[in-house]
Amino acid sequence: MAEKIGLPPEFLEGYRSKVVPLENFWDNKQWGASGPKMGLGVSAVLQESYQKERKFVLREDHRDHFQTYTGAGHSLAAAAMYGKFLDEGSSAYLSQDYRYVFDPTEVEEFSTAWRNRTFEQFASEIALTAFNLEPSQYGVRDPTFFLFDPKSNYDLIDFWNLRAQALGRVHPIPIDFWLEAKEELAKLAERYHRPVSGNRFGRNATLELARSISSEEMVQNLQADISDWKPGIISIKSRRDRVWQGHSNNRSSVGVEVSRPYAVEQSKIIEQDDDEYFRFDTLDPGFGDDAGHSHNDYSWVNVLTVSDNYHRYGLATTLPFNVDRRLRWRLSVDCKTIVNSEGWCFPQRFSGSGETIKKNPPIHYFSKYFEAAGFSTGQSEAGRIAQQMFSSLSREASALYAVGIFGSAERLRFFNKYAMGQRIRASGDEVKEESFPTRSISLTDLDKHVKVVGQEGVTRKSLVSRLIGYNVLQLGVEVKCPHCFSVNWYDLEAIKYALKCELCRQDFEFPQDDIDGRSGNWKYRLVGPFATPDYARGSYASLLTARILSEVGGRDDQLTFCTGLELTSAEERYEADLVCWLREVGRFDVLADPKLVFAECKSFATEALKSIDFARMAALGKQFPEAALVFSVLKEEFSDNEKSLAATFLRQHAGKLQYGSYERPVIFLTGRDLYFKYGISGGDDARYTYYETDALDEFASATQRLNLGMESQTQ
Repeated sequence: MAEKIGLPPEFLEGYRSKVVPLENFWDNKQWGASGPKMGLGVSAVLQESYQKERKFVLREDHRDHFQTYTGAGHSLAAAAMYGKFLDEGSSAYLSQDYRYVFDPTEVEEFSTAWRNRTFEQFASEIALTAFNLEPSQYGVRDPTFFLFDPKSNYDLIDFWNLRAQALGRVHPIPIDFWLEAKEELAKLAERYHRPVSGNRFGRNATLELARSISSEEMVQNLQADISDWKPGIISIKSRRDRVWQGHSNNRSSVGVEVSRPYAVEQSKIIEQDDDEYFRFDTLDPGFGDDAGHSHNDYSWVNVLTVSDNYHRYGLATTLPFNVDRRLRWRLSVDCKTIVNSEGWCFPQRFSGSGETIKKNPPIHYFSKYFEAAGFSTGQSEAGRIAQQMFSSLSREASALYAVGIFGSAERLRFFNKYAMGQRIRASGDEVKEESFPTRSISLTDLDKHVKVVGQEGVTRKSLVSRLIGYNVLQLGVEVKCPHCFSVNWYDLEAIKYALKCELCRQDFEFPQDDIDGRSGNWKYRLVGPFATPDYARGSYASLLTARILSEVGGRDDQLTFCTGLELTSAEERYEADLVCWLREVGRFDVLADPKLVFAECKSFATEALKSIDFARMAALGKQFPEAALVFSVLKEEFSDNEKSLAATFLRQHAGKLQYGSYERPVIFLTGRDLYFKYGISGGDDARYTYYETDALDEFASATQRLNLGMESQTQ
């Protein structure tokens, strides 16, 4: 079956095996004893309970608290409801140990076992599987009375799934016992009832019908049966939750709540004392054998959910799932880390150990991902510049937050004006590209800029302070060369009495007797990647696009991105200005598999997006049909020609219309979106509602409506 659903062969055998056939599940003989190949054996629970609860207590005082069903009837239903240890084979000792530790009452009648469990709170074998476990906040639901036919295999499967959703808060009721036990069940339901002011139901039990007995007539009969019960203590549910349906942010396809039990939970800030690695102490269940280890490498799992708000440390916190993919995320020393809907899962075997995680840059993971798809990867010059800018911002601030300082067209034009200059000269067949140093920025220039931008509360001093803190600006001194009369700029570290002209390269003395009386010699300049011309080779557009996409995911650390990625195969070559993994807003505490996103990012040109840009994105989208696509520009709106090209692209490459949205999310962003101040949704100045930014498909439809003028998407 594992092969049929597409699991890689290495998952079935070898070092990375994650699938164990049931026939081989209990033949793992290590450390002198047998045990399961995955998970912590129940023997550890029995030992813990005996040592701490039963060893020095008269067990006769507890004998009525545990039972074991020994009857022949309804054996499958009893196994599902109460659990059962095998009396033969390599795991037979568990049955013996269970009887020795708990001395359970043996019950032959199915009805008696059911009554003991339902009304007398008897425990049984299956209770041991929840030993020391607590349910997460999701899945903890109001109690459910599950009415079912114990002879129906479908009903037993439904019961098993329902219990997994609620972690033991389900009372199975065989249909044959309903009438004779309904008065006692009414009292049980009344104990659970917690009315709320103005709502007589409040917290109440639910009577849920299994599929084999669910019918309109049955519902009517049950309503008549409970008509004399106290009002509001129970409600009838005749449908089954679609537990077989995966979680999705598409509102037409939402999964169900599932309880996620855990033994220990801890939240901590991990100290960043190493540039390459960070380490955390692992958690353990608190019980096990004396050696502090178990019989297999998957005895328990440490699930790590990492938060790096605004990408302060540049961690790749969002990675695609590798449960059914050939993706080896080498997060720890071994290669057994599983990334799934719970988080980063580190299988554990030994107590009191720790995990060391290497802080690889995002391009490392993107390279691994695309290599698995048959592509070699590289980073373009523009991509490296954007990455350098982002790294520079992260040294002094939360980088995605700091990107917001570039959030206006006037600010970007101001920076571009004072960036390095370029000139291309042609002489015959020879073409030369000349570069010129960045221009100096005076205090007067900064005062004028602050006035033009007109942001409330922003002064020249506060702006300069932030830009210096973000490693964008640097203060220096301007000095005129006495030989060629060119103006040179020196940062404070380069100032000395003997200087060298940047243009003519001749030495001269610092003019100590010729200082501008108004301190005009002191000037600022853009430094590092921020001094790159042509809007930093498009880097501003890429980073601002990443910033707004992080808002769509609900939390900025749900985005991992890489700029200027080049993909090359034997037949094709592609390039994307921005590549992301974006995790949309999760539901029911379940992490969604991140969405792959490709973005084409342009600046202020009147016709920034051309036919060739749409053609390249169409080819990239064909190669990766599950990916979302983004087109962004720094200007305030698209031209009529760009809108026409975009509409054609949607019809040809965005798939079918489903519930008002195209099958493939295609997002169109302008400067009106990229220059947001506080958030893209919900605020007074926001263009989008919270609903429209929950998921990529909703956000894509909203951008098409606002930026392309596509008011209706029903055709």
